[in-house]
Amino acid sequence: IQTLKEILNTSTYETNKIITAYPQLKKKSRANVLNNYYNLLEAGVQKNVITKNIWLLAHDVTKLKEKLDCISTLKMNNEELLPLLRLTQDELVNNINYVQTDSVPYGYNKIEYLAYKLE
Repeated sequence: IQTLKEILNTSTYETNKIITAYPQLKKKSRANVLNNYYNLLEAGVQKNVITKNIWLLAHDVTKLKEKLDCISTLKMNNEELLPLLRLTQDELVNNINYVQTDSVPYGYNKIEYLAYKLE
């Protein structure tokens, strides 16, 4: 709880609401939460986006880092791709490989195109 208060600058009441909404955070170590936080910042995700997507801090550190590395191959703003982090590693890799190898030209931007392919 203290870690969340420190990195998110929240009150005890707000932090307890976060823990209630995301109970898996209670099981994560301070090091895990901090590593995820700094990995996200390093990947270009802004603090306010992390605050709105607290579930990101509950990931396993290694899995989150692998997913961020995989997403970075798309050469896009990682903040726009955060919903992809909800996919499993295999699903993410398969979808990114599919997007990168699909040569059919669409009039979509990459996000719309990826959403189209995931339907």
